[in-house]
Amino acid sequence: MKESSKNPGPKIVRANGLAAVERVLKDIGYRAEQNITGRQCDFVVSSAITRAIFRIKVRVFRKPNNWIIPAISVQLDLYYVLAVVSDRATSRFFIMSQREVEYERERSRKRLGRPPDYKVQGFNFSETAAYEGHWESLPK
Repeated sequence: MKESSKNPGPKIVRANGLAAVERVLKDIGYRAEQNITGRQCDFVVSSAITRAIFRIKVRVFRKPNNWIIPAISVQLDLYYVLAVVSDRATSRFFIMSQREVEYERERSRKRLGRPPDYKVQGFNFSETAAYEGHWESLPK
């Protein structure tokens, strides 16, 4: 009998994604502390160069999917890392400022002809290609 390989559950995928993002941040010279409440952000990050402090919210999938990101009030120090983390392929990271996320959400909503108060808001995976690997867009 062949053993079926079971996909990891969402909590494991999220934990793996957070760990992967934290590793990359540290590798490129940032100090990242995980926010255990995770309400407003997943990481509080500081730059070793300028000491700039900003926050990162992480969204994780194990395979490409639509990014569902609810609207929130403008927070200039908030960035998103959209991560596709799989044990079968190289991890992919899409780095966006909150303004860029809001722009993509609004563009997608208009393209689909949905009202501004539509419940589920986000954008397609394909719309994030320009943001892949853009770690340099984070504050220095």
